[in-house]
Amino acid sequence: MFLEKRVYQGSSGKVYPLPFTDRIDEHPVERKWRVVWIENEFLRAMVLPELGGRIHRLQDKTNGYDLVYHQSVIKPALVGLAGPWVSGGIEFNWPQHHRPATFLPLAVEIEEHADGSQTIWCGDHCPMTRMKGMHGVCLHPGRAYLELKVRAYNRTPLSQTFLWWANVATRVHEAYQSFFPPDVYYVADHARRSMSEYPLAKGFYYGVNYGERARKGMPKNEVPARFIPPHAGGRAPINYAPNDLSFYANIPVPTSYMCMGSQEDFFGGYDHAAQAGIMLGVVLAVFQQWCGINPIFNYAEEIFRAAGYDISSVLKNIAWTGSVNMMFTFVALGTVDRAGRRPLMLFGALGLAAIYTAMGFCYANHVQGLPVLLLVLAAIGCYAMSLAPVTWVVISEIFPNRIRGAAMSVAVTALWIACFILTYTFPILNAKLGPAGTFWLYAVICVAGFVFIFFKLPETKGKTLEQLENDLAD
Repeated sequence: MFLEKRVYQGSSGKVYPLPFTDRIDEHPVERKWRVVWIENEFLRAMVLPELGGRIHRLQDKTNGYDLVYHQSVIKPALVGLAGPWVSGGIEFNWPQHHRPATFLPLAVEIEEHADGSQTIWCGDHCPMTRMKGMHGVCLHPGRAYLELKVRAYNRTPLSQTFLWWANVATRVHEAYQSFFPPDVYYVADHARRSMSEYPLAKGFYYGVNYGERARKGMPKNEVPARFIPPHAGGRAPINYAPNDLSFYANIPVPTSYMCMGSQEDFFGGYDHAAQAGIMLGVVLAVFQQWCGINPIFNYAEEIFRAAGYDISSVLKNIAWTGSVNMMFTFVALGTVDRAGRRPLMLFGALGLAAIYTAMGFCYANHVQGLPVLLLVLAAIGCYAMSLAPVTWVVISEIFPNRIRGAAMSVAVTALWIACFILTYTFPILNAKLGPAGTFWLYAVICVAGFVFIFFKLPETKGKTLEQLENDLAD
């Protein structure tokens, strides 16, 4: 049992007159649990009144992200004061940690307020101390936060010890960071058996020599497998010290640390990987437009006239550009799964950079006619078999399910905004820089896109969504 030979935080293992459970069935059994939902425009919360009134799920409706760990099964372990306890969500504890009612049904009522908000009230009493406690889960219209209301009653004439603990579970990984208020400079584990400076530990904590980590860096066997920080030779977008306790990647063994001495009333965590795919998708979508191919379609007459073609030849050349575009799109259908997304994106960016450089040279040196036409057709073919279709494939694959709809909307919106900007600015650039300078500028953008793809875009071919999410955390 969790409490065996451990007497602290007001728990002695004595739970009379409550029943005590000392064994868990080895076989799962399907059953239904009573659920109370509460939601507004931004959040939705699932409360389980039969399991201590815990918030079992808290979801951001704007992107589908689970703000707390959503446990898909109810699988008790013998951790609670009276035995059973389940992980995940937000567990409410009073007057002791992992209270007996954490796995017991509570009374529940829904209160409606004049401003349109609602509160789910859950209440129980502690037969060992005869105290009563209530917690209310409240959402307000138009507000992107959840409010918790607490009421505690001492129904005896005696002074009682009291502990209030909202036990929040979250999905962590090597890109997850917890944070305490800025006035916190040291932490302690349960019962203050061990203490450390925070956030930068300077000595031993839970057997880990953080002082040596600060001097020599992470031991090789403790370097994160993903989201590797620059100081350990990785390319993670955020750097952190190897002795920074706020980063989960610096916790190689199961560790507890509680903030001490704070005058503030907040703490939290930040998932650095959750939004990683959004920025990548936006940049790829914008680059697909700013690589400069659309002016060739939209301003084909001006481009070919500048290359010395008359109106009749211009129309023939436009027909050729459409035919090449269609032909190489079919080529992309056969190569995107064989060659892979990343190689095709790199090929497209580098190929267009080379072609635009050559086109700029032709315009700067008054080379006209067939060489310009061939370069234009080469640019269209290169684009049609790489950046044009593959960008759409990639942005449909890199986003986790929980944010895919919203993230793709952001990326596609950015793509069409970029398309408008490119189309609008081409005549301006052409007038100020000339055809040569304009295409050289597009060549520079393509080189920048090549560098970005090379360092930031993982290969998505043949990978599951979970694997891609882990890759994007690096």
